[in-house]
Amino acid sequence: MRMNRRNVLLGLGAVVAGGSATLGTGAFSSVDAQRSATIRTVGDAAAFLGIEAHPNRSDDTVSPNDPDDGSEGTPYLTLTGDEMLEFNFDGSGTPSIDGAGLNRIATTEFDDLIEISNQGSQDNVSLDIKLVDSSGSTVDEDNVFDAYASADSTNGNISGGELLAGSASLDADERVAVGFRFDLAATDSLDDSQYTDTAQQDYGENVDSIQITATTQ
Repeated sequence: MRMNRRNVLLGLGAVVAGGSATLGTGAFSSVDAQRSATIRTVGDAAAFLGIEAHPNRSDDTVSPNDPDDGSEGTPYLTLTGDEMLEFNFDGSGTPSIDGAGLNRIATTEFDDLIEISNQGSQDNVSLDIKLVDSSGSTVDEDNVFDAYASADSTNGNISGGELLAGSASLDADERVAVGFRFDLAATDSLDDSQYTDTAQQDYGENVDSIQITATTQ
């Protein structure tokens, strides 16, 4: 998943109160007050919404979010230079593998792929995970993609197998193991004429990323 560095903007606006001279000598026209602010961005593992490689797919003795370090790395996750996770389902990850993509006319599941944790103070934070294009619009016309709580995940309000589609929620300090399901058993987005053993074919020309959204309810 290509994830751009977050740019955080803080706007401090003027508070304006209008009044006439009849209100007395204590009236004022405007107040422009400035207060100090500290804003930082961090990698996925340390953010308010923690997004980490699942321990089954990372060497936690080296780095809790590094899926590529040590013998327990995964070809499906890469940690970018700015500590963001990127998903690789095309055989390009590390360590290298012989496979080059998902099976056509099949359903593929990846249990315990990542862990998402609520590291903020708010309870009841809902999760929604979906395929999107470069503008952020959903690209799943064939309903081929689902994110779900892995079978061994029963943390808080989320049960194993539950779809993470806007209704499942995490309280503060809770985490959930997440798996991905790609159902390519029947889809109009794949060209039958290109079905060969070695030819790669992207699902959906406009798929840009996997979007993970957390909102308070």
